[in-house]
Amino acid sequence: MKEKIITTNKNGMAMLIFIIIAYLVAIPLIPIGISSCTGIGTVLGVISIIWVLLGWILALGLKVLKPQEALVLTLFGKTVSSG
Repeated sequence: MKEKIITTNKNGMAMLIFIIIAYLVAIPLIPIGISSCTGIGTVLGVISIIWVLLGWILALGLKVLKPQEALVLTLFGKTVSSG
């Protein structure tokens, strides 16, 4: 098996900010969507509920690496090295 070293910088900070902003938007939309009688409001409420219940899964993939530290992941049987 040949080692694949990823040399490009992945922007985990942007993903962390996206997750936080998505939660800050989704939480207030839940009561608005539930109280809304229109179709779009109900859809936004359902999407917000799904995000609040399942959005934390995206945060599980964020790992903090110190300088001179490497991370090896196995994704679907394929080994990927970073660092």
